[in-house]
Amino acid sequence: MMTNDSSQITNSLIISVIIDDAATMATVVIGIVAISVNRYWSTAYPISYRKYVRQYFVYLIMTAVWCLSFSI
Repeated sequence: MMTNDSSQITNSLIISVIIDDAATMATVVIGIVAISVNRYWSTAYPISYRKYVRQYFVYLIMTAVWCLSFSI
């Protein structure tokens, strides 16, 4: 039989695993959405895509995806 302290540790570990899974899932889903929007934009509007998308813009979007997913 578990003591009260060990059950609290077990509960906190379970909660931390659930939070980690949710953050990872959010990162993956938001990343896939960002890639899908990028691919749609590049095929539907190739001229404006080449005009606006630069390497710094891609880094900005990648950073925003990670920050947004961990703030959820």
